[in-house]
Amino acid sequence: AGGAALPVEELTPGNAESLCAGTGLCAIALLDGDRKPEPTAAREKHLATLTALARRRRGEPVRVAWADATCHEGLLAAFDVSDADLPTMVVVAPGKGRFARLTGTFTVEGMSRLVTQAIAGRAATSPVPDLAGALSAEVDCETTLRGAERAAALAEEEDSSDIVAEILAEEAARKAELEASASPGPDAAPEPIPDKPKEAMTELERLEAEVEDCGAHDLLCAARRDKQLAAVEKRRQLEERLAEIAEKKKAKKRKKKKQA
Repeated sequence: AGGAALPVEELTPGNAESLCAGTGLCAIALLDGDRKPEPTAAREKHLATLTALARRRRGEPVRVAWADATCHEGLLAAFDVSDADLPTMVVVAPGKGRFARLTGTFTVEGMSRLVTQAIAGRAATSPVPDLAGALSAEVDCETTLRGAERAAALAEEEDSSDIVAEILAEEAARKAELEASASPGPDAAPEPIPDKPKEAMTELERLEAEVEDCGAHDLLCAARRDKQLAAVEKRRQLEERLAEIAEKKKAKKRKKKKQA
Protein backbone atom coordinates (compact mmCIF):
# COMPACT_ATOMS: atom_id res chain seq x y z
CA ALA A 1 0.00 0.00 0.00
CA GLY A 2 1.03 3.62 -0.45
CA GLY A 3 2.43 3.45 -4.02
CA ALA A 4 5.70 2.30 -5.52
CA ALA A 5 9.10 3.18 -4.11
CA LEU A 6 11.40 5.51 -5.99
CA PRO A 7 13.72 3.67 -8.39
CA VAL A 8 17.25 2.92 -7.23
CA GLU A 9 19.31 5.02 -9.64
CA GLU A 10 23.01 4.73 -10.34
CA LEU A 11 25.08 7.73 -9.23
CA THR A 12 27.09 8.97 -12.23
CA PRO A 13 29.17 12.05 -13.12
CA GLY A 14 26.14 13.39 -14.98
CA ASN A 15 23.60 13.20 -12.12
CA ALA A 16 25.77 13.46 -8.98
CA GLU A 17 24.87 17.08 -8.24
CA SER A 18 21.13 16.68 -8.90
CA LEU A 19 20.54 13.22 -7.43
CA CYS A 20 22.01 14.03 -4.03
CA ALA A 21 20.88 17.60 -3.45
CA GLY A 22 18.38 19.46 -1.30
CA THR A 23 17.46 19.04 2.34
CA GLY A 24 16.79 15.29 2.41
CA LEU A 25 19.17 12.38 2.75
CA CYS A 26 20.90 10.43 0.01
CA ALA A 27 21.65 6.79 0.86
CA ILE A 28 24.37 5.64 -1.55
CA ALA A 29 25.34 1.99 -1.80
CA LEU A 30 28.94 1.49 -2.92
CA LEU A 31 29.02 -1.67 -5.04
CA ASP A 32 31.35 -3.62 -7.31
CA GLY A 33 30.09 -2.67 -10.76
CA ASP A 34 32.16 -5.25 -12.65
CA ARG A 35 30.23 -6.44 -15.73
CA LYS A 36 31.46 -10.04 -15.50
CA PRO A 37 28.75 -12.67 -14.77
CA GLU A 38 29.65 -13.46 -11.15
CA PRO A 39 29.86 -9.86 -9.81
CA THR A 40 26.86 -8.90 -11.94
CA ALA A 41 24.76 -11.62 -10.28
CA ALA A 42 25.88 -10.44 -6.83
CA ARG A 43 25.13 -6.82 -7.74
CA GLU A 44 21.61 -7.72 -8.87
CA LYS A 45 20.99 -9.19 -5.41
CA HIS A 46 22.33 -6.04 -3.77
CA LEU A 47 20.09 -3.87 -5.97
CA ALA A 48 17.10 -5.97 -4.92
CA THR A 49 18.05 -5.31 -1.28
CA LEU A 50 18.28 -1.57 -2.04
CA THR A 51 14.86 -1.64 -3.69
CA ALA A 52 13.44 -3.22 -0.54
CA LEU A 53 15.13 -0.50 1.52
CA ALA A 54 13.63 2.23 -0.68
CA ARG A 55 10.22 0.61 -0.28
CA ARG A 56 10.58 0.48 3.52
CA ARG A 57 11.61 4.18 3.73
CA ARG A 58 8.97 5.28 1.20
CA GLY A 59 7.40 8.61 2.10
CA GLU A 60 10.49 9.85 3.94
CA PRO A 61 13.00 12.42 2.59
CA VAL A 62 15.49 9.70 1.62
CA ARG A 63 16.73 8.94 -1.89
CA VAL A 64 18.33 5.50 -2.32
CA ALA A 65 21.01 5.20 -5.03
CA TRP A 66 24.08 3.11 -5.88
CA ALA A 67 27.53 3.84 -7.31
CA ASP A 68 30.10 1.74 -9.14
CA ALA A 69 32.94 2.05 -6.63
CA THR A 70 35.37 -0.29 -8.42
CA CYS A 71 35.12 1.86 -11.53
CA HIS A 72 35.10 5.28 -9.83
CA GLU A 73 37.88 4.52 -7.34
CA GLY A 74 37.82 8.14 -6.19
CA LEU A 75 34.69 7.23 -4.22
CA LEU A 76 36.66 4.71 -2.15
CA ALA A 77 39.21 7.36 -1.16
CA ALA A 78 36.53 10.03 -0.67
CA PHE A 79 34.55 7.91 1.80
CA ASP A 80 37.63 6.21 3.33
CA VAL A 81 36.71 2.65 2.35
CA SER A 82 38.49 -0.04 0.35
CA ASP A 83 37.20 -2.51 -2.23
CA ALA A 84 37.41 -5.16 0.51
CA ASP A 85 34.65 -3.24 2.36
CA LEU A 86 32.20 -3.57 -0.55
CA PRO A 87 29.26 -3.69 -0.54
CA THR A 88 28.68 -0.86 1.91
CA MET A 89 26.62 2.30 2.23
CA VAL A 90 27.05 5.96 3.08
CA VAL A 91 24.18 8.27 3.99
CA VAL A 92 24.80 11.83 2.83
CA ALA A 93 23.05 14.91 4.22
CA PRO A 94 23.72 17.48 1.46
CA GLY A 95 22.15 20.34 3.40
CA LYS A 96 24.46 19.77 6.36
CA GLY A 97 27.51 18.76 4.35
CA ARG A 98 27.98 15.58 6.40
CA PHE A 99 27.83 11.84 5.77
CA ALA A 100 27.58 8.69 7.90
CA ARG A 101 29.09 5.32 6.95
CA LEU A 102 27.50 1.91 7.44
CA THR A 103 29.15 -0.11 10.20
CA GLY A 104 26.54 -2.87 10.33
CA THR A 105 25.48 -5.46 7.77
CA PHE A 106 24.51 -4.74 4.16
CA THR A 107 20.91 -5.77 4.75
CA VAL A 108 17.60 -3.91 4.70
CA GLU A 109 17.62 -3.89 8.52
CA GLY A 110 21.25 -2.76 8.83
CA MET A 111 20.96 0.05 6.28
CA SER A 112 17.53 1.16 7.52
CA ARG A 113 19.00 1.45 11.03
CA LEU A 114 21.72 3.76 9.65
CA VAL A 115 19.10 5.91 7.90
CA THR A 116 17.09 6.17 11.13
CA GLN A 117 20.20 7.22 13.07
CA ALA A 118 21.09 9.80 10.40
CA ILE A 119 17.58 11.30 10.49
CA ALA A 120 17.69 11.51 14.28
CA GLY A 121 21.20 13.01 14.26
CA ARG A 122 22.63 10.07 16.23
CA ALA A 123 25.03 8.73 13.58
CA ALA A 124 28.75 9.52 13.65
CA THR A 125 29.42 11.78 10.67
CA SER A 126 32.27 13.23 8.62
CA PRO A 127 32.45 16.11 6.11
CA VAL A 128 30.94 15.28 2.72
CA PRO A 129 33.56 14.94 -0.06
CA ASP A 130 33.15 16.36 -3.54
CA LEU A 131 30.93 13.69 -5.10
CA ALA A 132 31.18 15.04 -8.63
CA GLY A 133 34.97 15.18 -8.32
CA ALA A 134 35.17 11.58 -7.06
CA LEU A 135 33.23 10.32 -10.10
CA SER A 136 35.48 10.30 -13.16
CA ALA A 137 33.73 11.11 -16.43
CA GLU A 138 36.82 9.91 -18.35
CA VAL A 139 36.50 6.27 -17.21
CA ASP A 140 34.47 3.81 -19.29
CA CYS A 141 32.92 1.54 -16.66
CA GLU A 142 31.95 -1.00 -19.33
CA THR A 143 35.57 -1.80 -20.23
CA THR A 144 37.80 -0.56 -17.38
CA LEU A 145 40.05 -3.16 -15.73
CA ARG A 146 39.26 -3.99 -12.11
CA GLY A 147 40.69 -5.95 -9.21
CA ALA A 148 43.36 -8.52 -10.07
CA GLU A 149 43.32 -7.63 -13.78
CA ARG A 150 43.98 -3.96 -13.02
CA ALA A 151 46.75 -4.84 -10.56
CA ALA A 152 48.39 -7.13 -13.15
CA ALA A 153 48.25 -4.43 -15.84
CA LEU A 154 49.76 -1.84 -13.50
CA ALA A 155 52.49 -4.27 -12.47
CA GLU A 156 53.27 -4.96 -16.12
CA GLU A 157 53.57 -1.24 -16.86
CA GLU A 158 55.82 -0.77 -13.84
CA ASP A 159 58.01 -3.67 -15.00
CA SER A 160 58.44 -2.14 -18.46
CA SER A 161 59.20 1.26 -16.92
CA ASP A 162 61.83 -0.31 -14.66
CA ILE A 163 63.44 -2.04 -17.64
CA VAL A 164 63.59 1.22 -19.61
CA ALA A 165 65.04 3.10 -16.64
CA GLU A 166 67.68 0.40 -16.15
CA ILE A 167 68.68 0.51 -19.82
CA LEU A 168 68.93 4.30 -19.86
CA ALA A 169 71.07 4.27 -16.72
CA GLU A 170 73.40 1.65 -18.20
CA GLU A 171 73.66 3.58 -21.47
CA ALA A 172 74.57 6.78 -19.60
CA ALA A 173 77.24 4.93 -17.62
CA ARG A 174 78.59 3.31 -20.78
CA LYS A 175 78.91 6.68 -22.56
CA ALA A 176 80.68 8.17 -19.55
CA GLU A 177 83.15 5.27 -19.47
CA LEU A 178 83.85 5.56 -23.18
CA GLU A 179 84.47 9.29 -22.92
CA ALA A 180 86.84 8.77 -19.97
CA SER A 181 88.71 5.83 -21.47
CA ALA A 182 91.89 6.09 -23.47
CA SER A 183 91.74 6.55 -27.23
CA PRO A 184 91.81 3.38 -29.37
CA GLY A 185 95.23 1.73 -29.86
CA PRO A 186 97.15 1.70 -33.13
CA ASP A 187 95.79 -1.71 -34.11
CA ALA A 188 92.14 -0.67 -33.81
CA ALA A 189 90.17 -0.55 -37.02
CA PRO A 190 88.58 2.77 -37.97
CA GLU A 191 84.98 3.34 -36.92
CA PRO A 192 82.66 1.83 -39.53
CA ILE A 193 80.62 4.23 -41.56
CA PRO A 194 76.91 3.49 -41.02
CA ASP A 195 74.62 2.96 -43.96
CA LYS A 196 72.41 5.80 -42.79
CA PRO A 197 72.91 8.85 -40.55
CA LYS A 198 72.75 8.27 -36.79
CA GLU A 199 69.71 10.51 -36.35
CA ALA A 200 67.77 8.15 -38.63
CA MET A 201 68.82 5.02 -36.73
CA THR A 202 66.90 3.22 -34.05
CA GLU A 203 68.61 2.98 -30.66
CA LEU A 204 69.50 -0.66 -31.34
CA GLU A 205 71.00 0.18 -34.74
CA ARG A 206 73.06 2.99 -33.23
CA LEU A 207 74.47 0.70 -30.56
CA GLU A 208 75.33 -1.94 -33.16
CA ALA A 209 77.04 0.65 -35.35
CA GLU A 210 79.20 1.80 -32.43
CA VAL A 211 80.63 -1.68 -31.74
CA GLU A 212 84.37 -1.47 -32.40
CA ASP A 213 86.47 -3.88 -34.46
CA CYS A 214 89.56 -4.55 -32.38
CA GLY A 215 93.00 -5.90 -33.12
CA ALA A 216 94.08 -9.19 -31.58
CA HIS A 217 96.36 -7.55 -29.01
CA ASP A 218 94.37 -4.39 -28.19
CA LEU A 219 93.08 -5.27 -24.73
CA LEU A 220 91.56 -1.82 -24.04
CA CYS A 221 89.56 -1.99 -27.26
CA ALA A 222 88.47 -5.55 -26.46
CA ALA A 223 87.20 -4.45 -23.05
CA ARG A 224 85.21 -1.62 -24.65
CA ARG A 225 83.82 -4.00 -27.26
CA ASP A 226 82.59 -6.42 -24.60
CA LYS A 227 80.67 -3.59 -22.94
CA GLN A 228 79.28 -2.44 -26.29
CA LEU A 229 78.10 -5.92 -27.19
CA ALA A 230 76.51 -6.29 -23.74
CA ALA A 231 74.65 -3.01 -24.30
CA VAL A 232 73.45 -4.22 -27.71
CA GLU A 233 72.11 -7.46 -26.21
CA LYS A 234 70.44 -5.60 -23.33
CA ARG A 235 68.73 -3.23 -25.76
CA ARG A 236 67.60 -6.14 -27.95
CA GLN A 237 66.03 -7.86 -24.93
CA LEU A 238 64.31 -4.62 -23.94
CA GLU A 239 62.80 -4.14 -27.38
CA GLU A 240 61.60 -7.75 -27.43
CA ARG A 241 60.02 -7.28 -23.99
CA LEU A 242 58.30 -4.02 -25.01
CA ALA A 243 57.03 -5.70 -28.18
CA GLU A 244 55.52 -8.51 -26.07
CA ILE A 245 53.81 -6.00 -23.77
CA ALA A 246 52.45 -4.05 -26.75
CA GLU A 247 51.09 -7.26 -28.31
CA LYS A 248 49.38 -8.23 -25.01
CA LYS A 249 47.72 -4.82 -24.82
CA LYS A 250 46.52 -5.13 -28.42
CA ALA A 251 45.13 -8.59 -27.67
CA LYS A 252 43.25 -7.25 -24.62
CA LYS A 253 41.76 -4.43 -26.71
CA ARG A 254 40.67 -6.90 -29.39
CA LYS A 255 39.11 -9.11 -26.72
CA LYS A 256 37.21 -6.15 -25.21
CA LYS A 257 35.88 -5.16 -28.64
CA LYS A 258 34.61 -8.70 -29.22
CA GLN A 259 32.90 -8.73 -25.80
CA ALA A 260 31.31 -5.29 -26.36
